[in-house]
Amino acid sequence: MDLKKITSIILLFSFVVVHSQKHKKPEESVIELAKKLKIEYPDEELVIEKSNLNVDFSLKRDNVSATLESYEKLINIDSKTYSNRHVFYNGESTIKNFDISFSNNHSANFTINDVAYEDNDLFHTDTRLKYVELDFPLQGFEYQVYIDKIFSDIKYFTTIYFNDDYPIKEKEIKIVVPNWLNIKFQEFNFEGYEIESQVEKEDENTIYTYKAFNLPSMFKEKNSRGPSYLYPHIMILPISYTDKGEEEKIFATLKDQYQWYKNLVDKLDYTNKPYVSKVEELTKDLTSKEEKIKKIFYWIQDNIRYIAFEDGIAGFQPDNASEVFSKRYGDCKGMANLAKAMLSEIGVDARLTWIGTNHIAYDYSTPNLAVDNHMICTIMDSDIPIFLDPTEKFNPYKEFANRIQGKQALIEDGENFKLKTVPVSKAEESIEKKEYYLKIVDDVLVGKANNHYSGESRKQILAFLNSLQTHQKEDFLTSFLEQGSSLMQVNNIESSDLKNREQDINIDYDLLVEGKVSSFGDKTYIDIRFNDNFSDLLMEDRKSDFVFSHKKIIESKAYIDISGFKTSKIMEPIHFETKNFKIDISVEKVDQSLICTQKIQILNEVITKEELPDWNTKIKTINNFLNQQIILQKA
Repeated sequence: MDLKKITSIILLFSFVVVHSQKHKKPEESVIELAKKLKIEYPDEELVIEKSNLNVDFSLKRDNVSATLESYEKLINIDSKTYSNRHVFYNGESTIKNFDISFSNNHSANFTINDVAYEDNDLFHTDTRLKYVELDFPLQGFEYQVYIDKIFSDIKYFTTIYFNDDYPIKEKEIKIVVPNWLNIKFQEFNFEGYEIESQVEKEDENTIYTYKAFNLPSMFKEKNSRGPSYLYPHIMILPISYTDKGEEEKIFATLKDQYQWYKNLVDKLDYTNKPYVSKVEELTKDLTSKEEKIKKIFYWIQDNIRYIAFEDGIAGFQPDNASEVFSKRYGDCKGMANLAKAMLSEIGVDARLTWIGTNHIAYDYSTPNLAVDNHMICTIMDSDIPIFLDPTEKFNPYKEFANRIQGKQALIEDGENFKLKTVPVSKAEESIEKKEYYLKIVDDVLVGKANNHYSGESRKQILAFLNSLQTHQKEDFLTSFLEQGSSLMQVNNIESSDLKNREQDINIDYDLLVEGKVSSFGDKTYIDIRFNDNFSDLLMEDRKSDFVFSHKKIIESKAYIDISGFKTSKIMEPIHFETKNFKIDISVEKVDQSLICTQKIQILNEVITKEELPDWNTKIKTINNFLNQQIILQKA
């Protein structure tokens, strides 16, 4: 028999085996397990019955690598479903093995796809994705997934998370640490989970074992904190290793991490300066140092397009300032470096600065590459830092974006570093205020209005508005003022300079509101919910903390002329106050005006999961208040 026939027979046999396995009914005991799990997890389609992760370390060529061997057993608890199992890798990691088998350990012969990872937020990335599309034809059907991943440098192996896209009944993480490696493990968010841990000595190794049970699936909710706040995980803190009797530091202290960063930025070239003529052009008629700084800072905001990069070591190393200037785009590191270079030309002490945004829970007390995800530029003025983030379009000089407020900033300082904290703004520094002056004409509210915005609220509006094409701006502004309601009509808009990032926004306009007034006989009813700040703030099914965009004061005040009418009894005002927020709702009659006021002060942008029940009770009370109508009777 020739080779082609033998190959064909083998392939046919493999197909028949796999086909029969896929259509083989699971054992009754497994089906019963799936049914029990469906009762336990009614909203889920799959459950991970068992998950194991084994981690060990190797020393080669003055470098410590980490190998992660993972195993998981998935069971379908629905009638039929599909699942995408995947793993990421990049220039600093490789996938050694990716296999799928049936529950009897026979190979399932699935195609493992290998593609470049695409993300709308990333312009260039060397991240790749290996994935498999699994089909589960029957309830109780199971697959086993094996993945081996290697990090070529332990520094890039930063964290281990316990949770997955699906619930996990049992998970074991075993980390084998050889005696030549000095390493620590920092635990995050273990409270409230069934997690056990133990440490054992065995020959030349120390074995750290974590066992977790009944882990819920990861979830997606709007206005959530980042995963490092939400899920139990372990941060890997490699301190040093011993090779041939010599101790070599990895990240023993923050200074070691800073030195690693410094080695990268020391390779930057500042001799090529195509931006010098632009600096001269921008500053030639200016006298004060602050005016010159602003001119350069704002020019970078307006003319350098921010594009995120994630490309191996380039994910940590800035582009040369000359390249960013010439290309007119860069990531946060490249834009920070261009700001440093251009400001240095006018004698300003500008420095690169590493920082973690409020999306991540860490600070620099744990030396690890996961503790920062952003770079800005800092001006040192007599040891007082002035933080500049060129990626924050329309952010004024000496105002700091909410996402970095309160976060530690690692500022370059030669062989050393400075660690400073970005100041935190107060709610009253960011105002959203609407005032309406209305009268009743044929059961329609007609009049004039003014919107006022300051601080972070102003910046967010300007940044979005100026990202639009010219022909889109007017439509957006009208829709924005009408709050997306078909009952509101806005005309004759007059605004302050909507390109001036240092000036508060003021918008005046004519307003007509339908559907809020109705008359029957000599009585007129007014619905006071036409400007509702609370419609989306009832969160009874929420699983995690709710995060507002920033601390702010939101206030609306409607003055309704009710000349010729008298009012019936008016509701008592509402006042709620906690350490995180204050809310005032009232309706009052002053002379011939009905004044409807809603005021929310967000003193802390995070409403914790524990505070949500109380929050929801208050929102229900407010909604009951706003659902009432004011009854007017002709005088």
